[in-house]
Amino acid sequence: MGSVPGIGFSVGGKLVVTEDRPLINDLDSLPFPKHELFFHKNRTRCNILTSRGCPFTCSFCCLDSISHRRVRYRSIPNVMKEIEYMISKFPQMTHIWIHDDSFFLKNERVVEFCDEIVRRGISLKFICSARFKPLSSVVIAALERAGFAMVLFGLESGSKKILQSCHKNISTTDVIHAFRLFAGSPINIVTFLIVGLPGETWSTARETIALIKQVQRIKYAYFDDIGILNIYPGTEVYEIAKRAGMVSDDYWMTEGKVPPYTVEHSLAALLKLKEEITSHISLRKIITAKGFLRQIAMFPHVVKWGFQTRRVIAFGVTEKVRQRLARRG
Repeated sequence: MGSVPGIGFSVGGKLVVTEDRPLINDLDSLPFPKHELFFHKNRTRCNILTSRGCPFTCSFCCLDSISHRRVRYRSIPNVMKEIEYMISKFPQMTHIWIHDDSFFLKNERVVEFCDEIVRRGISLKFICSARFKPLSSVVIAALERAGFAMVLFGLESGSKKILQSCHKNISTTDVIHAFRLFAGSPINIVTFLIVGLPGETWSTARETIALIKQVQRIKYAYFDDIGILNIYPGTEVYEIAKRAGMVSDDYWMTEGKVPPYTVEHSLAALLKLKEEITSHISLRKIITAKGFLRQIAMFPHVVKWGFQTRRVIAFGVTEKVRQRLARRG
C-alpha cells in the first residue's frame, strides 16, 4: 500500500502519507462513473463533471491544494456521450446537475456545450454551480436555449473587505452586474453565503445584508439557510486556526466533526451573526415576527418570484402566507 501514490493511512497509530499522485490531464481517457450505483426508480436527477480544478485560491477552499490551480476539461463530445448514455440508461431522469468548480470559466465553452445540447435535441433541465465572472448576456441566452433551470453562485460575503481578504477574486460590482444580466431570465439564481470568514464583524454582516437586499430587488434569490465557516486541511483559514492553537493536524486522526472557525468568534457568536443575516434575507424567516418586519419591503419581489417560479409553496411557505404576501404585493 505504501507504493500507491496520493493516499494516507495509519500503521500502528502512526500516520503515513505517500508521495503526491500526478493530476490526470486527459479526462476523456477516464471511464464514466457507475451512475447505476446511485440511481433508483424514484430518482430523477443525475450529477456530472465536465471539468476538474479551479484556478483561484479562496482562503476557505481545499481545492487549491488538490488541483494546484490547474483546470482540466473534458471534450464536449465526451460529455455528450455520457449524457446520452444516462438518458438511455435512466429514462426517468429529468435533471442533470453540473458540479464543475469552474463551469463558467470559459464562456465560449459554456456556449459550445449549450449549442450541442440543442443540436442533439436533448430536452432535460440543467443545474450548475458557477462564479459571478466572467459572465455575459450571450452565455445566459445559451443557458436558456439549453434548458438551464438554476445557477448556483458562491458569493460568501457582501463585504468588500471580506471578499478581498478571502481571495474570491470578485467584487460587489460583479455580483450586481450578474443579477442584472439574469434579471429578465427564467433561470433561478441561488447564492451561497458563509458566516465567520476571517475579519467578519457585525459591520461586515450588515454589508452582506445590504448587498443581498439590493440584488434581491433586481432578481429575487431564495435563501433558506447559510453556512458557518468550517476549516479543512490545505486551506489558508486552517493554517490560521493552527497558528492560533485552535486545531492541530492530529485532529484528523480522530472521529471528530469538521470544526467551525472560532479563532475570532465563539460558535454562539457566529450563530447570532447567522441569525441576524438570515432574518433579513431568508424567505423562511418571513413567517417569524422579526423576519416579517425586516423583510416587509421585499414582499412585492417575493410575490413576483413565487408566481413566476411556482416554488414558494414547494420551499415550505404555506398557502395562507402566500396569499398574505400576494395581498401586500
